[in-house]
Amino acid sequence: MARDEDRVVLELSPAQADVVDRALDLYSRMVMGQVGEVVNLAREGLLPKRVPDGHARATPDLDDIDRIEDAMKGVRAVIGDWHGIGHRHVDVSGKRAYEVGKALAKVLAERRNPDPEMRGVAYDGVTVRYTADPEPLASVMPGDGA
Repeated sequence: MARDEDRVVLELSPAQADVVDRALDLYSRMVMGQVGEVVNLAREGLLPKRVPDGHARATPDLDDIDRIEDAMKGVRAVIGDWHGIGHRHVDVSGKRAYEVGKALAKVLAERRNPDPEMRGVAYDGVTVRYTADPEPLASVMPGDGA
């Protein structure tokens, strides 16, 4: 049986941590109702497009992206306006993803550039708590140099 004071430690490469950071951000945005993020994934070429032969990887073209955007407008018509992360209608899982993502984004930003000329929001970390969970902790361990 899991205890509330148990902790889970996950060891990742920086590239894996970047993907987890993006996934947490996307999940929290979806739970807030920011479904337009799906369009951004398509624009970035991250969503695969179904192709007849199934062998080559293809990405949506501009017409496809327009269709995806129209579909997301249909989703928005059903779910309504999106809410901020602190809104009472946002599921706690999205709030958890937000808090963990903020902790992770901070250490990744500091790893990439420990002394930036302008500190963006990625450097802020968890500034406002939306859950009663233990504060998420993230750190970077130095590699072995190999």
